[in-house]
Amino acid sequence: RGGIMPLNGRRLVLRGVNRHEFSCDRGRAITAAEIESDLRLLKQNNFNAVRTSHYPNQSLFYTLCDQLGLYVIDETNLETHGSWMVMGALKNDGRDAIPGDSDLWRGAVLDRGTSMLERDKNHPCILMWSCGNESCGGSVLHELANWLRSRDNTRLIHYEGIFWDRRWPDTSDVESRMYAKPEEIERYLAARPQKPYLSCEYAHAMGNSLGNLELYTRLEDQYPQYQGGFIWDFLDQELWVTDADGKRWLAGGSFDGAFDKPTDGRFCANGLLFADRTPSPKLREAKFLYSPLRLRCAADGIAIENRNLFVDTSALRFEWSLLQDGVCARSGSFAAAVPAGQTQTVPLPAGAAAPPPAGGEWVLECRAVLAAPCSWAPAGHEITFAQTVLRAAPAPVLPNRRAALVCGDCNTGADLGRSFAQIWHPSGQLVSWRAEFGELLCSGVQAEFWRAPTENDLGNRAPARWGQWKLASLYQFCTEVRRSAADGTVTTVLALPGEPQRRCELTCTFCAQDTLGLRVRMERPQGDLPCFGLSFAMPARFDRLQWYGNTAAEAGCDRHSSCRLGRGEGRVQEQLTPYLKPQECAGKTDLRSLCILDADGCGLRVTAPHAFAASVLPWTAHELENAGHQRELPPPTRTVVRLLQGQCGVGGDDSWGAPVHREYLFPGTQELDFTVFLTLLDGRA
Repeated sequence: RGGIMPLNGRRLVLRGVNRHEFSCDRGRAITAAEIESDLRLLKQNNFNAVRTSHYPNQSLFYTLCDQLGLYVIDETNLETHGSWMVMGALKNDGRDAIPGDSDLWRGAVLDRGTSMLERDKNHPCILMWSCGNESCGGSVLHELANWLRSRDNTRLIHYEGIFWDRRWPDTSDVESRMYAKPEEIERYLAARPQKPYLSCEYAHAMGNSLGNLELYTRLEDQYPQYQGGFIWDFLDQELWVTDADGKRWLAGGSFDGAFDKPTDGRFCANGLLFADRTPSPKLREAKFLYSPLRLRCAADGIAIENRNLFVDTSALRFEWSLLQDGVCARSGSFAAAVPAGQTQTVPLPAGAAAPPPAGGEWVLECRAVLAAPCSWAPAGHEITFAQTVLRAAPAPVLPNRRAALVCGDCNTGADLGRSFAQIWHPSGQLVSWRAEFGELLCSGVQAEFWRAPTENDLGNRAPARWGQWKLASLYQFCTEVRRSAADGTVTTVLALPGEPQRRCELTCTFCAQDTLGLRVRMERPQGDLPCFGLSFAMPARFDRLQWYGNTAAEAGCDRHSSCRLGRGEGRVQEQLTPYLKPQECAGKTDLRSLCILDADGCGLRVTAPHAFAASVLPWTAHELENAGHQRELPPPTRTVVRLLQGQCGVGGDDSWGAPVHREYLFPGTQELDFTVFLTLLDGRA
């Protein structure tokens, strides 16, 4: 491919401790099979390069990269970050940097670089030599770079530190940066520089992150000198800890506060894989954006853009499907040998992509899969996919027949047919919806403005800016209830604490066919907010989910390129994404429908006039926020449903101050208005 789009390959052998009432499992050497498994996983997820930060790896690693086909930046065992930088700022203008210009360090630095090159020079996977990591600049590193060139003139030299010390610019053959924002990279490239650009670290994947990765990958198409970047990093580094009760859990940072203070806390939990090597939802987005192919689906055929530099697409099989509401109605496959760097459109059989007259949403999908097994994946392994909506389904509407209201002094009820719903006036909330199979609600329906802060939210201090919306979610109160028997509606006016004090309206429309509409409106907030929608809790027995929309386990408005429309299902307790600290997670997007059911198929179906977002977990956003670790979450006793018009992106440039990009904020520049429809489902019928 044009450009290096890699995943960081840092490997740590962890040595444990045994203090107080906690014990940590001892580290061990990583086996050859585990290394090979890691590298296969990289290839399967479309990564094509690894930087061995911040030291050379063991020799077997390079042999496997030779065999599997991964580019490598081999990095000298050197980092002196603390000698010249404190909390992200230069210390003493970098004059204290080690090695700098000091002869005291010259021999040691040259020895480390020499040892790396002489050991690894015969591995064809190595594309660049790196002089080290985060050691500022100086003549010593310049001398190392020149020695590497004199010994091996077939490879490029990389060193990021010239950004901090420009006295020796030819220490590096590329302009390398850490965590530069997309607009900063573009400014450099737009100036037509002499050197290509490489992000030796970027897209800090800590917690629920890797948002706006597409803003980086877009630069590939615009600037030939953009050579990609290395995501930080491969997997979370945590230790298995056994507590006093004999329970094992993965811990990072201060290990529940028992010892090792102060620490950098969770800053070792920034991988695309969790510490037990299960993939996180972030990996799916990286795979899609790093694909060597781009597919575009249209009724007249499939356009295949081959972004590889050297190979055609003859090793692939292209499988297409015509889906009605996520269910396959027609399918087929074809082969195509699109040359490297070219684009071709392959027509589909006549009428294959023409939706039948039947209703529903019709989607054309194409998948590129391996036609035969290879060294890193079996036959049928998917490289990438594409979809297009050929015909959208009509937007759902509420039934015309309204339910009669039963008006009391403190309550308003409605007979919906096989169920009865009730609003309690003091709170203005829908507090009960009872069917033959039981009660559907165990908390009132309320306006929702809050999410459990992500690591990036905490890093850029968004919770301090958003604090009024947490108060609004926790302490909203009813000031007025208006009833309209003719329309079958009850409207609650809610006052939201904060300065200035705002208000919103929550309207419930009752229909006779066991359906009700919920609409929440709010005057212009005049500023971005975490999210906007509705939330309520159902009894814990409603623990099964079915949905039609984005099938990803978790997505967001800035981690959405890999969105795939289809049908999904799962259990509520399985939805929590196991980030080291509980935070906003399990967000489902592009929903057309969402069903929350019990074992008998009884429960609710949620639809809306427009695609909506949701999360369904056993805990509220506030309970997630309050827990320092998963084991601190309270025992599950209910199913918490959040139905959202949308929410702020998760961000991803870095985790220590970078804001969410403006286009991914949830804006409050106009009145907010969100409607959903809830329909009773009785699986026993």
